[in-house]
Amino acid sequence: MQLANVVGPIPPALSSLFPGVKPTLELFPGSENWSHAHQDVGFVTERHNWQGGKAPQYNMCCPKYFANFRTNLRGGKFSVVHIATECATFSTAPGDLYRTMDDPLGKHHGLVNDRPHVRLKTQQATLYGENSLVAFEDADSGGSIVTLEQPLGTRLLALPKASRIQQRLNDGTLFLFKTSYCRFGKPFRGTRIILTNTKEYASLQRPCRCKAKHKTILAFHATKTTAANSYPRPLCRLWAKVSHDIVVSKRNMKHG
Repeated sequence: MQLANVVGPIPPALSSLFPGVKPTLELFPGSENWSHAHQDVGFVTERHNWQGGKAPQYNMCCPKYFANFRTNLRGGKFSVVHIATECATFSTAPGDLYRTMDDPLGKHHGLVNDRPHVRLKTQQATLYGENSLVAFEDADSGGSIVTLEQPLGTRLLALPKASRIQQRLNDGTLFLFKTSYCRFGKPFRGTRIILTNTKEYASLQRPCRCKAKHKTILAFHATKTTAANSYPRPLCRLWAKVSHDIVVSKRNMKHG
């Protein structure tokens, strides 16, 4: 395991540099390591799960609330938006496969989706995934710094609603970086892709360089996959530092 050198000086708090900096938003926060790291460098943070929890204005499944949420995103309410869409049915990890590149919606993929409860799960995940792609584009249009994380090989970006995103990747106006959890101290590879509108996140690109065999975690093993999907804290500290530096740079350019 080759551990990435990511521990550096903590930057000065944004709140002391620029009072009134817009908050960050983490959707599908999981362990909340991303938000905690951004809070440590001075951001005010908000995080909400896909159901909205106690904040129904972030409910991505209700058309009324999602429309209001989109208005906030297009209005540039947040400085940084991070979306970590539930990846279970989009993943290609060992275990039941719900989708293929030829069938990203998972409508016809083998016997797995013939079970009614599995078909419903796939349909719900498709709605979350599609709305996450819409949220990404809305936040981008509102001037926010945006990232979206998924496992390597995800079928999310094969959905029809990802067509504009794919075109922008081809045009070079969006960026895709690859990072592996083993570079940040975890015993398994855990390679993820990070879609973003900000090229400065290239410093997060830390693909696996290990020569030794990694541990394997089977998909849908609840306890182990939760641990596997939790962002390594060193990765989050690096991520937050880059976000901090981007916001500071943008503010300096704006105000001369």
